[in-house]
Parts: sequence; structure tokens; C-alpha cells
Amino acid sequence: MYFRTGLQHVIVISDAKVYRELIGMRAGIYSDRPPSEVGDLISGGRRSVLMPYGTRWRMVRRIFTNVLTAKKCDGYVPFQELESLATIHNMLHEPKGYAHELHRYALSVARTVAFGKRVPTSLSQFASEIREVMENFSKAMTPGKYLFEAIPILRKLPRFAQPWLKELEKFKNLELSFALKCYRDAVRQAELHPNRPCMAREVKAEMEKAQEEDEVQASSTCMEILGAGSETTASALHFTILALATHPEVVKKAHHELDHVIGQDRFPTWADEPNLPYIRAIIKENQRWRSISPMSFPHYTSKDDVYNGYYIPKNCVVRVNHWMMHSNDERYSNPEKFDPERFINHTQSAAASANAVDASGRDHFSYGGGKRVCPGIHLAERSLFMMTSRMLQTFKFGRPLDPKSGTPRELTVEDIGGQLEATCEDAREGPQAEEKILQPLPELRSKIRCSGTRPQCSTCLRRGATCEYPNPRMSPRRGDPSPNLDDHPQADCFTPPADFSEGAASLDGQQEAAQGPSPSSELFTSAGSLLPLAFTSLDGEGAPNYPAPIGLEQNEGDLVFNFGGLSPDWIFSLFDPCSHLDTFSLPANYQMLDEPVFPITAQDSSPNAQEPPVKYSARQGPHLDNWLLSTAGTNYTQSLIIPQLGGDSDRSLRHGSHFQMPKVKEAQRSQLLNSAQTILERPLWEAVSLANFPSKAKLDHCIDLFFVNFRPPISFIHRPTLNPATISEVLLLSIVAIGARFSSMSGATIFANSIAELNRRILLLMNEQDPSNRYSEDYLTAQLLQATHGRASGHRILFGHSRDLRSTLVRHAREAGLFQEPKPRQTAPEDGSATTESRWLVWVAAERQRRLGWAIYDLDATVGVLHNERPAFSIGDMALSLPDEDACWEAPTAHSWMALRPWQPSHENRIEFRKAARECFYHSLADNVQLSDDQHLHVITVTLCRFLWSMKELQGSPLMDAVPEDWPLVNHKRTLLNKLDQFLTCPEALKANKDDGILRIIVERLLIIHLCHLYGAGDLMDWLMPLLRAAGQHKEARARMSKWGREDGVRLRQVAYHSAQILALSRSFPFNSPCESFYAFYAGAALWCATVLLGESEPGIDTESCNDDDSHQVTVLQLDAFHPLDGEEYGEVHRWLCEGGRARVGLFGVPRLGSKESRVQILQGTLRILQNMRIWELSKGFSEFIRKLITAESKSH
Repeated sequence: MYFRTGLQHVIVISDAKVYRELIGMRAGIYSDRPPSEVGDLISGGRRSVLMPYGTRWRMVRRIFTNVLTAKKCDGYVPFQELESLATIHNMLHEPKGYAHELHRYALSVARTVAFGKRVPTSLSQFASEIREVMENFSKAMTPGKYLFEAIPILRKLPRFAQPWLKELEKFKNLELSFALKCYRDAVRQAELHPNRPCMAREVKAEMEKAQEEDEVQASSTCMEILGAGSETTASALHFTILALATHPEVVKKAHHELDHVIGQDRFPTWADEPNLPYIRAIIKENQRWRSISPMSFPHYTSKDDVYNGYYIPKNCVVRVNHWMMHSNDERYSNPEKFDPERFINHTQSAAASANAVDASGRDHFSYGGGKRVCPGIHLAERSLFMMTSRMLQTFKFGRPLDPKSGTPRELTVEDIGGQLEATCEDAREGPQAEEKILQPLPELRSKIRCSGTRPQCSTCLRRGATCEYPNPRMSPRRGDPSPNLDDHPQADCFTPPADFSEGAASLDGQQEAAQGPSPSSELFTSAGSLLPLAFTSLDGEGAPNYPAPIGLEQNEGDLVFNFGGLSPDWIFSLFDPCSHLDTFSLPANYQMLDEPVFPITAQDSSPNAQEPPVKYSARQGPHLDNWLLSTAGTNYTQSLIIPQLGGDSDRSLRHGSHFQMPKVKEAQRSQLLNSAQTILERPLWEAVSLANFPSKAKLDHCIDLFFVNFRPPISFIHRPTLNPATISEVLLLSIVAIGARFSSMSGATIFANSIAELNRRILLLMNEQDPSNRYSEDYLTAQLLQATHGRASGHRILFGHSRDLRSTLVRHAREAGLFQEPKPRQTAPEDGSATTESRWLVWVAAERQRRLGWAIYDLDATVGVLHNERPAFSIGDMALSLPDEDACWEAPTAHSWMALRPWQPSHENRIEFRKAARECFYHSLADNVQLSDDQHLHVITVTLCRFLWSMKELQGSPLMDAVPEDWPLVNHKRTLLNKLDQFLTCPEALKANKDDGILRIIVERLLIIHLCHLYGAGDLMDWLMPLLRAAGQHKEARARMSKWGREDGVRLRQVAYHSAQILALSRSFPFNSPCESFYAFYAGAALWCATVLLGESEPGIDTESCNDDDSHQVTVLQLDAFHPLDGEEYGEVHRWLCEGGRARVGLFGVPRLGSKESRVQILQGTLRILQNMRIWELSKGFSEFIRKLITAESKSH
């Protein structure tokens, strides 16, 4: 739903699927908050709930997630168990104040976690102070209360003209002083007692780790746990009581489950949660039925977006209507009914459900979603289970009785605003004439209130504890005030086990047994057998007097299972438990129209064309915005701990096997364990010696050689702004390794391979230690250089790594949003308000990312013709515009860059890739797109090459056996080849007026085009490689070669021509590019096959010596000559290619193609070309194959 309030656009989401797509999958756009002048004023911009999405928010959010992980919340469970016992006790003895007691429970749990202290009563000083702070915040944030919230410019008025400042600053000072007091006291106590839980200590450590020494921010972060966590938990528990009081059938089923699973001699614990599906279902249904957040806190779009054809503008408020989603009768049948049965089979935890891939898999939406999902979800889940299960274990729930008539009064779910009271009776039967909502079960009441001698219960027997019961004289009477736990902070509750350390039994590590029992002991000795053995007391304002029990110690290195891993989204965002819901950016050319939501019209295109996937879903794969390309994630270490599988006598082990198979023996188990241990203890690599690491001067020399000699078709490293001191080490090592290859120093080749291998190991370790590295710009650039280096290095390990790295690199680049049009990382207006230097740097950053995306695309697209493998990238995902011209890219200064384009802003006249590709075939677009830049022509050539390889693959698939014979696949291939031929040119005519940089790109394009003709010649390249590996002796391939030559004479002659052209280009225009050896090797091999077949199947070719009298009748053709395409010489060659006829065909070093001697001559010429390629050692490997083929060919003649 869309509406406007003044100038503000507002969208309300009421559909779960839309909610998952926008808030979850595109969280990078929808995680911002609307500006809040009031919120910033009273909190100083430190509340994460109001904080805008950015670096500071991510830092605070990371702290939240690190201190509230599922594992760490397991460590807080014992304190929640004790607080729940205190709450049950107080509700029994003060039933009319149960609502305040629920608030005290939630607040005490939150305070224990945050500051290491309890809240003993709802009337304590801390409770009063936090209540005042929260009320002030609620008052201040009331919509419409302050005019300057709607008109922010009023904040610029003089102070006397802002009457609201006095009140808001009072709120701010009160909150700040209260938060700092609690935080400082907690940190001081944590230093004295390091074994006690205290989130303040962990927040302080996390902020120091992040190099953020901000005490105010740390205190505000801790206070948010109290404010948000306590109120929401208490409200949810109030709704639980309302639901149970109005649905007796639910209470009956819950009692039955508890009696069956737990029994009546203990309370449920968190460990019982998996065995209590109905209790879990009650909690989930309660959060759906009466959500604590019917309407979410407003989100705010940080950039323009498009969803399902509708345009959503930047700075649009987006609200999520949880109430409508929970009331959707298509999702929840009979949604008004409180029916836990709908979740009885929902076994996922709250976090796992919140991160479900499919919106239909979620239980409810009360915890929010996306990057703003509730950070305390694990703590809240445990708190709700503890109180809900224990209230059901202790009480019956029913309608209140009329005090006069004794009949049940009417109670409906609409009574949420009424004043409900809870009273207790001593037995299940015999209702009394008073209001009763909570009624204790008799068996639990006997456990809590019994004053006689009782036998030891089964729970205490299992735990080895003494079952103790209170002295009736010490039990508080009904109506007495609740005991103040502050008065007796050291009291023992029960007898500790023999191995319990006395030092841990009291607050200061000292026993004060002389004090004897205290009123506070009545609280817990009444259910002493239900308490964890490691706990002896609960104090009030002092720190909790109980260390974490055995098995719950926190190890920060333990493997923490983040439930985002259940989603494919987690595949791209482990670096940060909350930043994995980021997303990409849309192209920057969407313009804000009068109406913010409108259908997008289809582009003019061919009737057979369909829009690319990126058109409809610009958020492919993981969810990282491309600002992350310049962000280095935080490092962390994962240690793997194999969790226990079941118990020692699990019931599953009692069942028989489904199949009669040999059983695992103990010796095999031991061998498996020993093998795993041995492999893990063995180092992955041998030690690396860095004694000969080059000096600074040599490193500078290698970097210089890199920029002089390594000139890819699309340059992606900006030399004018490159600073070795600011780039990452892996990128610097990649540059040094390639630069060293061009050095004349001794050992340069071995050194280059060694540095590349060292860098390969570092890259692997970086990825393992911190997966967020894979999305940084430097890391991706280093991987691209590694892949390029390894492809041509001739080093077996580096070559294999290069092939493996390509698909990984494409995936990581797509996940990082690198194939989406980058937006400037900072605003740089095109008018005179920005300096030339700042505009240039912004342009360089965006252009560098754009070029990096195209360079990765080039690496992947050419794998088809260089390796005869399927590319990993889908062209439909490409949303980049074509790169700017090289002259601008290589401009050494900002002003030289500006001088090249004084009339044009940096973002104008960009050529869209899709339009440029269509222009090749639909000339109606020619007026809008003019391809003259050689970089652009290279991109289009590589793209057509990619299409051609896909058609070759399709032509060789089994599908071709089932399609009609007139299926125009061959015609499509011919169309692509004809279009590629339009990009051919004569290099000889260009070398006089083109510099080496441009000529290098042109030659690369010509090599690709000629090689495409080899891949377009049927299955030539499929059987050629096996034939070469067998030195020409592979029988099946040889037979296929002969058959292939007889099938189409035109195709055979064209292969000979294009192979000769490749060899000529490799011989006449070598530029030491990494892929040159591929072209020469394939061309030499294909030409060898062609000359064999031409001698056998082309009678018109003059393969023997001719008489001088007949020479005038024979056309002499030189296949490797560079003729102008519109000249007469090329016309004769073209005529022979198409029609054949009598001709004397030759090339450099081969006078007569097709003669027996020409077979060896071609191979020898190819060998000489490869031997002259001395920079990249892959040519040596190709040379060895050619030598073997020469030897085999010489023996056969």
C-alpha cells in the first residue's frame, strides 16, 4: 500500500513474500531509518534502533550480535531459570501484582545480562529509574508532539526560540547519567569478578577491538538491552496469560504434555524445549496471535529501487504491517483463533525461522527481519520459554469467578485493556468465590509450600543433591511483602555438591554461613532440587552470585551456528552475523517521477528478445552492496567443536536397522578418529622461507615493470592513484609477481611463480579466517591477477588454481554487486561546488569497480575459446555500462582528466551494454549507440565469442538428435561469425598511426575473432585436443578428422585461412600478453590438420612443383598476408575460400600448403613462434606437444 503525507512517500508492506524480498533480500536498501531530530537530540544518535544504516550502526550491531549469540545466551539460561523461580514464587504469594512481577522478571533478566545485577523488586530504585527513562523516551517520540520533528530547519533557530530544548535536554541528561552510572559500576564489578556474566564488559572489549573508545556509546548499547528486551518480553508474557485464560483447552493439552515429559518433581528447563513441542507452539502462536509489534518501526530506503515493475524512490518510509500478515487467512487458517496446533510441527528455533529462505517457512514476523532483525532473539526465545513452561507447570488458568455468585465471569480476548488480577487457591478442585485467573496446581504447591519431612525427589537423586525444604516459620505469609533480596546477598539456598568450590558460593568468594538462613533462601529452597548445583544465592543490587555451570563456559573461538546459514543468503555474508542481508545497488539512471510507484515500460527490442534477469532482480546471489568493495571485514577465527549427538542411551539406538549391513567396529572408529586427528595436526604446507624476499628497490622495480608491460584489453588498476602503502598485501604481491616476469634479473621466472604461490596461500588463508575478505575490491583484484598469472605461468599448481579460481571469482564478484552499475561512494556534485580533485577521485573509484567487473567478465567469457570450457557467468546478470575511454582512465592528474571532457559530466553519455550488443544486429539503434572505442569493441567481440561457444555446445548436445532438421542453429552460428568479421581490420594499415596500447587491443580482438572461426567449424576443437595429446595417433580422433575434412570443403579452407592469420599475428605483433601462446598453439595444430586434409581432399591445390610454362595459370595465394579487406588481394583469397579452385597456397615458411613437407613445416613454424614467447612459460608446455607431434609426423614419412 502506498500513500503520501505531505512530501513524504510511505509504503506499507502487508505481504510476507514482498517483506522477505525487500526487507530481507534487499536489506542494503531498506535497512536505513528515517531522520529523527527528536531521537538524535535525546540519545545523541547512539540508539541503534534510530541510528541510520552505516559504518557506526554496523559496528554497534556487530557488538550486539557478538554478545547475544545463541551460545552465549545458553550461558544466561541458568540466570533465567533462577529469575523464573523467583517470579513464580512472588506470583504465588502476591497474585494480584503478577503484572508487575512479569515486568520485574523481564527487567531483571536483561539487567543481569547487561550489567551483572538483578532487579529484586518492581519497586527498587533501579526499576523506578529505568521506568522514568523509558517513559521519557516514549513521551519524546510521540508523533506530532514537537514541531521541529516535521520541520527540521527550526533547529537552526536561536536557543530562546526553541522552548522544547529544556525538556528534551533534561531527558537526554537523565538518560546519559543513568546509563553511564550503570555501565561504569558494571565494568568495575566485572574487573573484580571476571567469571560473572556481564555484557558491559564484553561491549567494552568489543569496542576496544573495533578501536572505538566511546564510553557513552557503550553504555547506550547496554541500556538498549534493558529498554527493548524487558518491555517486549513482559508484553509477550501478558498476552500469553490472556490467551491461556481464555482457552482452557490449550491449557489442558499443555498440562498433559508437561506431565508426560517433565513429571511433577521438577520444573522444565531449556534443555527440555525440544521435547515440548506444544509449549513451543503456544509461544509461537502467541507471538502471531498478539504480536508485540503490530506495525514495525519505520524503515527508510537508502537508494532507488524497483520491485515487480514498480519504482520505489529513495528516502521513502517503509512500514511492515505485522498484524495484517499474521491475520492473513491464506497463510493462517482462521487467524482470529488462538490455535497452537498450527505450529505443532514447526521445530525450527526463532532465529532459524526468521532467516528462512522462503517466507512461507516463517512461523511469525514479530522479531522483524533483514539486517534490523531483533538482536536479542536468542535471549527472548529462552526467556519466553522459561516463564511460559513454568507458569503452565505451576498454575491452572481459567476465567475469574464472580465474588458474589461464585460463577465464572465472562472473559474475552478483548479484555486486554482491562484490570486483570490473579489469585491462588490451594487445590485444583473446589473453586472459591473470588477472581481466579492463575491457580497453582496442587502437586507443585506441595513442592513449594510443604513444611513437613518428605522423601528425596527423583530430580535430586539424579543430580546428587540434598532435597531441602523451607522452615514453615520462615516462609512468608500470604499478603506479606516480597522479601528484599538486597538484605541477604550471601545466603545459601541449598547444600552444594562436594566438588563445589566454596569460593564461588558468595559474592566476594567467602562463605558467611554464620548468617544462617534468610528470607531470600525461602525463595529458592522451596524448589531447591530444581536449581542448578553451581548456584547458591541470588543477590539484589549486587552481582549474581553464581558462575556459569560446567558445560556452559563461553569460548569465543567456538563455532557459532548462525541460522542465516539455512538460507542461500548466508552463502555470501558470514563476515558479519548481521551484514549478510545486504544487497546490490540499482543502476543510477532511475529518475524520480511525480508518482513514486509506477510500472516500468518494456524497452524497444526484437520480438524474440526477452529482458535479462537483472532487469527484474538486480539483487542476485548474496546481499552485499558494492560499497563493501572498499570495506575490510573484521577478522575472526573459527574453532570447530564436534557437538554431542544425542545421549548415551538415546532411544533411537534401541531400534533395529533398516538394512542388514556390516556394523562399524570399534577399531574402525578409532582409526577414523586417529586419521582425522593426524590430518588436522599435519601442517597444510611446508614451512615457507622468506630469507630471500626482495628489497624495497626490487619491489619498486617489479611494480614499474608491471605497468609498463602488463596491459590487458581492459585496464583495471589505476596507476595514477595507486599507492603501495594503501593497497592490501595480496594485491601488491600479485602486481610484483607479474611484474617480475618482465625482469631481466636472474631467477625472475622462478621468483614470479614463488611469489604467486605464496600469494595463493595467503588468499586461501584470508578467505578461511575472514570470509568477508572475498568481497573487498583489493581481494577480488588480486584474485583476478592470480587467475591471469596462473593461466599462463606454466606452473602446474598455479594453472590448476587459476581454473578453479575463475568460477569462484565470478561468483564472489556477482555477490559483491560488482556487475551492477556502481554509484559514487560519496557525493560529488557536477557543479562548481566540488573541486576537480574530488570529482576525479569519485570518478576513479566508480570507474575502477566498473573496469574490474568487465575484466572479470573478460576472463570468464574467453575461457570458452581458450580452454573449451563453459563460462560461469550469465550474461543476463551484466548491468554495467561500458568503460570510459582509456585516455580518461590514464590521465595522470585530475586537471588532465578534466581537460579531456570539459563539456561533459562524468556520468553522461555512458553506453549501456545491452544496447551496444543489440546495435550489432538492429541498426535502428545506431543513432543512439556508436561503437568506436576499441575497448568497447573488445567487450562486444568477447560477448559474441561467448554466444558462439554456447551454440557450439548446444550443437554437440543430445538435444540436436530430437530437433527438426531445419532448426536454424547453424545459420545462427554463421550470423555470429559474419558479425565478428565486421570487426576485422588490417593491422599493417594501423600500425603507422596507432600507438602500441591501441594496437595491442586490436590485435587481441583479431586473435579472438580468428579463433572463433575455429570453434565455429563444427566439432573441430572437440576432437583436436585428444588428437594432440596422443601426438596425432588417436585412432578415433584421426578417423573423425578425416570425416570432418570431407564434410565441407569451404569450412576446411576457412580453418586453414584463419589459422594462418593467427600465426601471422602471433609472429608479427607479439605483445607478451598472457594468452598469446594459446592462440598460436591452437592455430598451429588446426593448420596442421588442415594441411593434411587439404592434401587428401583438395585436388585444386598445387601441392607439387609446377612447370614454368603453367605457372601463369595458377593463382598464388599467401594465407597469412595482411591484406586490406577491401583490396583485390583479399578478394582473391576470399574467392578461393568460398569457391576453391586451382591455386598455389602458402604462408610464411610453407611454400605449398597441402604437400607432405608442409605438415612438418607448419609445426616447425608454430614451434618457433612459441619459443619466442619467453615471458609466460605456458608456451614451453605447448612447445613440448608440438615437438612430439613433429617427431611423430617425421617418422610417418
